Amino acid sequence: MLRGLILAALVATGVAAAAPRTVVGHSVKGRAIVAYERGDPSAPATLVVGVIHGNETAGLTVIRRLRTMPLPPGVHLWLVPEANPDGVAASTRQNAHGVDLNRNWPVAWKHNGVPWDGYYSGPRPMSEPENRAMRDFILRIKPALTIWYHQPLDEVYGSDPHVAVLKRYARLTGLRYHRLPAPPGAATRWERKHFPAGPHFVVEFRAGKISAATAIRHARAVLALAQSLPKPTFHAASRPIALVTVESENRLLAVDATTGHVVRWWTLPADPENVEAYAGEAAAVSTQTGAVTLINTDTLKVIRVIHGLGSPHIAAFAPQGDYVYVTDDARGQLDVILNRVVRRIFVGYGAHHMAFSPDQRRLWVVLGERARSISLVDTHVIDRPRLIGHVDPHGLAHDAAFTPDGRYVWVTYDDRSTLTVFNARTRRPVATLPAGTAPAHVRFDDSSGLARYGRYAYVTSGKDGVLRVYDWRADKLVRTMATAPGSFNLAVDRGLVATSSLTAGTLTLFRGSHRLFGERVAPVTRDVALVP
Repeated sequence: MLRGLILAALVATGVAAAAPRTVVGHSVKGRAIVAYERGDPSAPATLVVGVIHGNETAGLTVIRRLRTMPLPPGVHLWLVPEANPDGVAASTRQNAHGVDLNRNWPVAWKHNGVPWDGYYSGPRPMSEPENRAMRDFILRIKPALTIWYHQPLDEVYGSDPHVAVLKRYARLTGLRYHRLPAPPGAATRWERKHFPAGPHFVVEFRAGKISAATAIRHARAVLALAQSLPKPTFHAASRPIALVTVESENRLLAVDATTGHVVRWWTLPADPENVEAYAGEAAAVSTQTGAVTLINTDTLKVIRVIHGLGSPHIAAFAPQGDYVYVTDDARGQLDVILNRVVRRIFVGYGAHHMAFSPDQRRLWVVLGERARSISLVDTHVIDRPRLIGHVDPHGLAHDAAFTPDGRYVWVTYDDRSTLTVFNARTRRPVATLPAGTAPAHVRFDDSSGLARYGRYAYVTSGKDGVLRVYDWRADKLVRTMATAPGSFNLAVDRGLVATSSLTAGTLTLFRGSHRLFGERVAPVTRDVALVP
């Protein structure tokens, strides 16, 4: 909050504040992808990307202007100079894998070419670390406006529904507007799907360097568009929120994660047990009635209710954010959902907790709450998963989660007070750690690329009322914290941790080592998901 007040005060007085630097992620060769934040954090976010094709660098001149020039009030900028630092260093369109990063995003992706072809789209959607880092960053900041700079067409182009905004930018900069659909796998296609309320478009400079006057003209156009963005609604401003299932009342609650106050609730199909949220959407699973309710977490409105499942239990969003997988334990099925059930496969009776690998190529499905086997599913074609084998958990497994680097899987149990760390490739156990009285649940903070959060794993023991925090890279216990008795399930997002008590109805929030609050929000609270 203090940071926001200081930035807002500097903007109000016309002072050019130094832009705080955030490392979004890293390239194939380990170069940092950096973002700079400027302006009023309470205003809608504007994202400006200087380079995605490494040999199209004119946008860097505009970024440099935007980093230092005074800002008008009501402007909030996120500036990413280089989304492809390896390409910039090598003066190549592609990244170090020879992939065109603007053909590698998952919406309308098509396989095209071979490495180092001009438009090679990669071996699969989101195969490249630069794009995965940018995706997670964009999901975190939720831009209301995005501008991606390219060369050499000398125009503003897009088929964005917000054509008036694109035409205004063209008018302010002296470019022509060209109504042209974005290519398959383009970043703007993905943004329009996930953030349809705002414009996300491409600006093309002519070939070569641009003049200082041109850079200033474009920087002023960015600020003009940013200043005219609609102010956030109440719901958009009241973040983060915790979504909590209350099966005894057939409700889903939206709880302000800063105060513990219920700000909204929905009546759901009977027996809503579990909830998951990611990429602007939430899925609440009603086991008894065989239904899944999809909710837009930006508007807090129900999108649709999907019926016809058998005994669904757990939902998991694919890392790319488009598909939802739901386990159906009575039928032994995995249901693949994209607004409707698009595929069902048999993975084994009792299918329950799931763990996606960060690259979305593998899924571990625990076959029951006391499982003697874990199904291994190939998910690299996300709408066509295939059962390819099984993992012996060496006990009665309960929950599982991949480490953020995808190299290990942590498995908790129902028959012991420890968890086992498995090598994801060999499927063999490599370490054992304390987890508390069974059953335990485990989550990692994938941190959206922010290193200060991504080092931690969180393990709950509801019977003990204890949350254990591990440095997962070192397999080292960092701290333990008290939660309400019965707090089995948990959710984690960039250092914010929520637990829900099945027996006491208490929602408990932690930030780092600090307990923010513990509020009884319902008679029972089965599961919790966080919406940043």
